[in-house]
Order: sequence, then C-alpha cells, then structure tokens
Amino acid sequence: MNVLITGAAGGLGRAFANECGRRGYNLFLTDVNEEGLTCIKQGLERRFGSVVATATCDLTEADSVDSLLSIIDKYKIRFDMLLNVAGLDFEGEFMKRDREDLVKIVLLNNAATLRITHAVIKRRKPGRPFTVVFVSSLASMFPHALKSNICCFQEIYFGFGCISAS
Repeated sequence: MNVLITGAAGGLGRAFANECGRRGYNLFLTDVNEEGLTCIKQGLERRFGSVVATATCDLTEADSVDSLLSIIDKYKIRFDMLLNVAGLDFEGEFMKRDREDLVKIVLLNNAATLRITHAVIKRRKPGRPFTVVFVSSLASMFPHALKSNICCFQEIYFGFGCISAS
C-alpha cells in the first residue's frame, strides 16, 4: 500500500505516518518542515523498517506542488491512499484577524487540499480502490466565538468529500 501524507512532520500527520509505518505501508511524506520530515523518516525506518520517501513542499505554491509531482512521476509512484492532514488556523475574532492570515487559511486548508487531491487521484493505482482522507478540526463542526475562521473555511471538506472520482 502506497500512502501520501501531507503535513506529515508534526501533530496528526506524524501520528498517521507512525500508524501507517507500523502497518507496513510505503510512505511518501510531505511538509514545509524539512527538518521534521527528516526526523520522522529516520524514525519510521528505524522503528518499522518502513520504505519512506520525503519531499519538502509548500502546498499553497503551484510551483512547489509541481516539483513534488515531478518527483512522483520520475519514479512512477502510484498511490492507494491520500491523507490530507496539512492545515492551519489563526484563533481569534474574525474582524481582529489580519486579512492575509485569513487568506493563508483558505490557501492551505482549501485551495491546496483541492490541488493535491486532484493531482494524486490522477496518480492512483489503476483498477484498485483509492482512499482519500480529509483531516479537519472538530472546531469546524461546532462553531464557537474564537474559532469562526476554521468553522467556515473547513466546511468545504464535507461537500468535496462526497464527490466521486469518476
């Protein structure tokens, strides 16, 4: 099983990588944190003997994603699963947030997720089931005052997750 995990260097991404490594999956990990990727790669190889490839990638930048896809295509990697973990939030009242911080949330949590999902679905193993997982905060399901940003921006996952790959 070949799995691509975004946001793999820390938090939930790291936890998913560890679980997939424990299960013997081949992993392709990406994050903006190069040092974190190196650390998780070495840990997975040491603990589980996992086959792990990593690539630093800023999913909000089309050129960075294209470079990532070039590596995937160069080695003809095909995936069984995509775990979309990369994301961010800035807590606080909407009107007190910096406008560019709000744009960063949309770029990573929404646009970048669409970009990488579309690209990886094209690189799935043909004739086999393909799994896409969208990770979002529970805060997106239960609105409250200082989390309004994440609530509205992650609502897209619910609709997008219902789209068929056909």
